[in-house]
Amino acid sequence: YCIISGSLNNEKTLLFTPEIQSITAKGNKDKTGIDVELKGKSLFKCGKLFLMVILKSQPALNDDITSKEYPLEDVAQTWDDEETFSASIQEDDLVKKGVKLSVSVQTETKDGSHQDAEVTGDGNNLVDVQWFDKSGLSTGALVGIIVVIVIVAAFVVIIIIIVLYYLNKRSKTETKESNNTADENNNIIESNSWGGEEQPKRKDHSSKHHHKHNQKHDKKHKKEKEIEMEEEDKQLYNDTYLSEKGK
Repeated sequence: YCIISGSLNNEKTLLFTPEIQSITAKGNKDKTGIDVELKGKSLFKCGKLFLMVILKSQPALNDDITSKEYPLEDVAQTWDDEETFSASIQEDDLVKKGVKLSVSVQTETKDGSHQDAEVTGDGNNLVDVQWFDKSGLSTGALVGIIVVIVIVAAFVVIIIIIVLYYLNKRSKTETKESNNTADENNNIIESNSWGGEEQPKRKDHSSKHHHKHNQKHDKKHKKEKEIEMEEEDKQLYNDTYLSEKGK
């Protein structure tokens, strides 16, 4: 911090003007926060410089933090002179992976308010944080993804169980129907077999009856033939007898 003695110690206005030449901000190696580097002039340790981190391009709820100031002295990593400075801001309620952030340098004014630090030449005092919103996800996002994966996996397992149950039930039904059809076919075959055995018996019985009928008919016809021949012989005899008697 600046050590000012005498009456100047009560002055709130800086006797120097910090000027920013360039600023860079990016996610650190372990992606646990962001690293900031400053280059400029009159960057003294007087408790009057702050890093302002701003949440950008993302709607926030009423209780969400959209910006936050960090005193340079609290986040400084190296600050060996008044022209270069490096800081590290760890992940907190604002600095989170998966959100878009920007960083600027603020200075304290005479009335205690803060304003953007002056820029020298073609420098800049506002930069977007790089490589922090692209690698990894926040804890909340990871938990949400895990929950979704578990729900989807459970749903898939339930669907598979239902499909397997349906296929098993259908297979049993088809097997039962196939067995019933086979039993019906066997009954039909057995019925036809019994019918085939009875038919020849009836046919044989009919043949025997017809044969006996023919035998009776032949005997009757033979007897009639014999009677007819006897009648003819008798007639021939009478004719012969009458002829002899007439002579």
